[in-house]
Amino acid sequence: MVDLRLLIVADDPLARAGLSLMLANEPGCVVISQINSADVHDELTDAQRTDVIVWDVGWELIEQLPDWVEQEIPVVALLPTFLPDAGLIRLFWEGGIRALLTRECDGMTLAAAAHTAVHNLTVLDNDLAVLLLPGNEREREIVTAVPQPLTPRETEVLHLLAEGLTNKAIARQLHVSEHTVKFHVNAIMGKLNAQSRTDAVVRATRLGLLAL
Repeated sequence: MVDLRLLIVADDPLARAGLSLMLANEPGCVVISQINSADVHDELTDAQRTDVIVWDVGWELIEQLPDWVEQEIPVVALLPTFLPDAGLIRLFWEGGIRALLTRECDGMTLAAAAHTAVHNLTVLDNDLAVLLLPGNEREREIVTAVPQPLTPRETEVLHLLAEGLTNKAIARQLHVSEHTVKFHVNAIMGKLNAQSRTDAVVRATRLGLLAL
């Protein structure tokens, strides 16, 4: 697994320290800096490359996203459970943030979200995903986000499944055994509650995990 360079952004110094400590203990994650939101521009001009920004939104309601969200660097946003409403979630979604979690998420979930975000895929907390649905769609159809974010390897396998590759072909491309690929496919189907490989791809697409 390639280490991700993570930039922690939070105006609360305790939140910054907590996130840095939590992610420092997760494999594949390297925290390169922890700063407040006012210093993001200066940090992004530094020579160190940032792969993912982990942004603790804080406790205040916001009306617009900061302009640094428009950078090509993916952002994982953490929201307090009491804060989200449909308008705010749509603001984040339309602003290009594809990883939305609550501040209560654990380190493993946050690290998995960061690794998923670099592939331009989506990670949504279940409750936040529901808020993206208009009221009439919410009544007609129940759509939930992945209860457990896919691992980086599962994400790779999911992409190859979407391309129609067999287990043997996936194993050859990833340089692993067919048994390992089968294990990942089963894990993906379990997390997506899918009945088949095709169903997994369909569900992943509907959840925003795949752009086909």
